[in-house]
Amino acid sequence: MIPASLARRASHLLAGLSCFIAAACSDDATQPSSRLRPVSLALAVQIGPLGNTLRVDISYRHSGSSGATITLLDQTIDVGVQARAVPVVVDIAPCLSDPLREGASSEGEPACVLHIAVTLLDASRQQVDQSTLPPLTVHAGDNAQAGLAVGTRTSYLSLAPGFDFTCRAVTITGGGTTCWGSNRVSQLGRAPFPDFLEISAGSSFTCGLTRAGEAWCWGDNAAGELGDNLASSRATPTLVKSPVPFTQVVTGLDFACGLAESGTAYCWGENAWASLGDGTKIKHAVPAPVKGSLKFVRLGAGGHAVCGLTDGTVYCWGSFGSNVPSEAQASLGPVTLTGTDVVGVASFALGTNHACGIVADGSAVCYGSNGSGQLGDGTTTDRTSAPVRVSGGLHFTSLTAGNLFTCGMATDGFAYCWGSNAFGQLGVGNSGANRTSPTRVSGNIAFATLVAGENHVCGSTSSGSTYCWGFNQTGQIGDGSTINRNVPTLAK
Repeated sequence: MIPASLARRASHLLAGLSCFIAAACSDDATQPSSRLRPVSLALAVQIGPLGNTLRVDISYRHSGSSGATITLLDQTIDVGVQARAVPVVVDIAPCLSDPLREGASSEGEPACVLHIAVTLLDASRQQVDQSTLPPLTVHAGDNAQAGLAVGTRTSYLSLAPGFDFTCRAVTITGGGTTCWGSNRVSQLGRAPFPDFLEISAGSSFTCGLTRAGEAWCWGDNAAGELGDNLASSRATPTLVKSPVPFTQVVTGLDFACGLAESGTAYCWGENAWASLGDGTKIKHAVPAPVKGSLKFVRLGAGGHAVCGLTDGTVYCWGSFGSNVPSEAQASLGPVTLTGTDVVGVASFALGTNHACGIVADGSAVCYGSNGSGQLGDGTTTDRTSAPVRVSGGLHFTSLTAGNLFTCGMATDGFAYCWGSNAFGQLGVGNSGANRTSPTRVSGNIAFATLVAGENHVCGSTSSGSTYCWGFNQTGQIGDGSTINRNVPTLAK
């Protein structure tokens, strides 16, 4: 049985899967730094088809105004292409002997607060994916085991379901972007497409991110969604006029945001709902920095809102649902999503009027409107004071959210959905009956990625197949019909 003190330490650990502190040794804590035993970490990673090398960066920070970061470990490890436990040993003596270290206290056993970043690299040493853990408090001689979600968002395919269309990019060979469904404002695009690492779709436009950090967009440009300072919509992919390269690009209904290597977020497009986070409600046709000095490790967007993750706390801007922010509310820029500083969110997804996240033990929590059961807590009660835990006891590696529904990939290898099922978007074999708790998607398909659009969902397998289900009025399922599908259906 794990002692309570060790269980408390475990709560700080990111879990795309489950995390726990397995053992600790307190005897060495009072010894001189030269005799302190190092901390041993076992990182359980699931490597996708693009990655075969893991780079682990472990550091600590000074407290106070300087906030300097001191590196304890920078190690590159060849891990192959299968799940495995990767051993990492880090000497924390320099941290424990530093009186200016973050969390230093004269009371109790000396501890060090570690900041751990894990980067997945491909065969050419190009970055494929990155995951940053919430701060981890350790003591001399600790043994820790963590399950990481790094690599889970990357497979052969990147999928981007929009409102009435879907786009798919082949990321392993590049250049293989295709789209289907409605093309009323050129959202299906026109070749040639750049080689994309990932793509993301808004209501009627799509943006893709290249290895060089360039964002390219196409489709509707009525509010400046294409980010090139021009007014016309177009089918040809257009380079976003960004002052910096991006590591991530996300899209809402009619706007987009990019995350710079520095952690600064930039947004462009419609801003009537304060979705750009710059403190105004003025639209921008080129990327503008989000207000404040926050440094994010991950962004998520949905509807008219954006959220960013910083060390377990989620900050959001814009609007959940149809409530238009006042000028005073817009001027605030990013604000803390209530309760996330307590639960320690590791990753998250935004729907039209709700948000869900994965917390330290791998379970999911949700926040916001719940009229269709999209929060998954077994009720239809709105939760706007603090996140509520999703029922069912499942542990998730990723989440995705659409309009009034949520889906996730669980650690058992299957997809689960909950919320509105008006068009069969839950994929459970029927339409109409909403589900207020996670229900397994039909077909026993093991998905590598899962992405929700407005009212449909698409998932890809490790072999490169794409399945979609839900609303299909304009052919967004990709099966050659316009019939709604309530089970995963192969896209042609």
